[in-house]
Amino acid sequence: MPFKDVRSIPLHVGPLKNSAAMSGAVIGLSFQLTTTATATYGKIGLGSLEARMLLELSHYDAVKAAQLSNLLKSDPSAVSRTAKTLRDRGLVMHTGAKQLLCLTEAGRDIAEQVRMISQERERRLFAGISGDEAKVLSTQLDRLLGNSTDLADLAHRLRRFLAE
Repeated sequence: MPFKDVRSIPLHVGPLKNSAAMSGAVIGLSFQLTTTATATYGKIGLGSLEARMLLELSHYDAVKAAQLSNLLKSDPSAVSRTAKTLRDRGLVMHTGAKQLLCLTEAGRDIAEQVRMISQERERRLFAGISGDEAKVLSTQLDRLLGNSTDLADLAHRLRRFLAE
């Protein structure tokens, strides 16, 4: 259904009186987590996605790149490029006819370093937050992440409106 005016695109006001402040806090937290992860994992020669991939692969014997992309909620092409980089560095390898990814011995060693760093980051991030509060927060963040797919629909509708 085409829209005559951007104001005619149905937007629903959420339950927050100051949702802009909440959005700003989420964006600020995301930025802080990303920049500190980049700096921290950079000290052991890894990018953020490389570190996340190694950590995730450490939980499996072998996994397809597409599955890894889903587990990480990352773009499949970025996961594929990063897997190639990690292969070139001898940290992951392909195994079997299905081209499954798995860690090498060197990859397992680095993944253990990533795990220790990740646990320390979590400990610091969740300092002062009870286990029950963390569970509630996790549930709410999962819900927000699920709802965020609607943002892609809104962006698509706005692109169509602006192209008219």
